[in-house]
Parts: sequence; structure tokens; C-alpha cells
Amino acid sequence: MRCPECGREMRLSKEESIESFKGSQVRLSYDVYTCDECGSSYVDARSLDEAWKKIWEDYEKANCIPSPADLRKARENLNLTQEEIALLLGRTKSLVSKLEDGSRALSDRLLGSYTNHIIPGGEDFISFVNSAAVQGRISPDDRDRIVGKTSIGNESRLSLRESMIIEAHGNTESCLNGFKVFSGKTLSAVVGRFLSEIGPLDHMKLFKLMFYSDTLSFERRGISITGLRYIANLYGPTPVKYEDVVSYLKEAGVVEEGKKASVMIKGTAKTDHLLAEEEEIIETVVKRYGHLTSSQLSSLSHKEPCWKETGEKKVIKYCKGMIRN
Repeated sequence: MRCPECGREMRLSKEESIESFKGSQVRLSYDVYTCDECGSSYVDARSLDEAWKKIWEDYEKANCIPSPADLRKARENLNLTQEEIALLLGRTKSLVSKLEDGSRALSDRLLGSYTNHIIPGGEDFISFVNSAAVQGRISPDDRDRIVGKTSIGNESRLSLRESMIIEAHGNTESCLNGFKVFSGKTLSAVVGRFLSEIGPLDHMKLFKLMFYSDTLSFERRGISITGLRYIANLYGPTPVKYEDVVSYLKEAGVVEEGKKASVMIKGTAKTDHLLAEEEEIIETVVKRYGHLTSSQLSSLSHKEPCWKETGEKKVIKYCKGMIRN
């Protein structure tokens, strides 16, 4: 290489420098061209890039950082597109593409998302999708579509749905969930009993029967049966985010869609047995309210003390005397 300043041939040599990288000091070795005539010197850009590349490669090996091929394989294993991964990460498709072709390195945050959730798949990926939905990065529809495209089994999907319900209804015992954390198996048993005893139910009637079973249980035992929260909606108490509750029951095989819209019939899944005292409560609810229509139950619920004391769209608090016996 000739000197740009004086035109003389330049001497090639190796130089080293200490640089900061990821909170540590690293040694870089690269080529430098020096002109002995005029004293000019120039770092060879290609050798400097290769030196940094080696630093990155050593760091990735030492810290088990996945390669671009690993990132692409993980996405393909989940049967997802780059757009869908980008949606979950809260990033752009362009960035995901660059991560997979190696032109961009993983940030610490993205590294955690890939190594803890996307690459392992299964329950780890389900929890990641669930968090994205809870945090509002993706919509419930996006959540269902993404999970539906993967090869993850139905048990994991039910786990996702149950986690969503627990997130909405409280992961600790409080007066809002009747001092019980939601249980999908218990809900399934309750709904299965109602459908067996009464027959097909529309959403409104089912929600009111669930409400009365939980509140009657609280009156008798100081604890709800299902652990659901209820909102004081226009037509009576309704489970918080009831769409997730219905979806859980469908995915668990507890209910199926009837011929009419919003009417559910008993599914094929077998449900667990309830405790003896819970069975008695369900039997009482069936006898007391099972013969009433949806409209009648809606009107009846408006007369309950807890309804009158709760503002519209507010969560109803469990307390003694919340319903009339």
C-alpha cells in the first residue's frame, strides 16, 4: 500500500490496543500501515473489523449466545414468520431479518427473550406469549393466532389461557375473587354440572349461575368456588374478560357451540369431581335458579345488595350479605 500523502510504499505491522467491551477490557490486534518517509499511519479497516468480530465470537461462545442460524431454526420450529416474532418482541421485521442473517447482534434484552422463551419453545414460549398479551404488545386475537400456528399441545394452550385468567382475576386471594385463586379444573367441573343438570345454556344464563354459585359459596364458607371476579355490567354480573373464560371452557372440551349463537352445550371432556360441600352449593343453585330465563336472572341479580352497592363496570366485592338468601 502506498502512502496517500507522499506516495512512498508503506510498512505493514501489527498493533494492539485495550478496549472496553460488555463491561470488560479486551485486547484487539489489527494491521497498521506506516510510512517511514512522512510518518503517516493508517489502521486497516478490514483487519479491525475482523478483530472485533473475533471478540464477538469469543464472547458468544463463552456466554452460549445463539447463532443467527439458531434464531432462524427456533422461529421455524414454532412455525412463525419473522413478522410474528417481531410482533412478540416489540421490534420490526427488518431487525428480526438482520438478526437471522447475522448483520445485527442480539441486545441483552433480545438475548433473554430468545434464550429463555423462543428457543426452548413449549411452556416457556407460552409464558412469553402470555406476557406479551398481558402487557398489551399483542392483542388477544394475535395471541390466539400465534399459539394456534405452533405445534404446542393443547395442554400448554390451556395453561396459557389459565394464566391469562389468573392475571385478570388475581394471582393472590382477595375480596375481589372470593379469597381464592382461579382454578380451571374447578370451573370446568362447575360448568359441566350445570350443563348436565340444566342442558344447553346461553352465555348470560351461565354467567349468572356461576355468579350465584360463587356468591352462595362465599356466604356459606367464606370462599368462592371458582376464584372468578365479576363486573357489574348492564345485564348483570359478568366474569372479568369473560371471552377468555369461554375460550378456556371450549379448549378444555367442557363446552361446545350449540346451533344458536352464544348457546353452549356439554362437551366431551370429563370433568373433575367437586368437594361435597361444593356439590351441595351447585345443587342449590340449580334448584333455585336453573328454571329461570336469562332475562329473569339478569333482573334478579340487579336486586342483590352487592349489585346495588357496586358502580357500573366496577368489580363486585365478595362480602357477607352480598346476595339475598
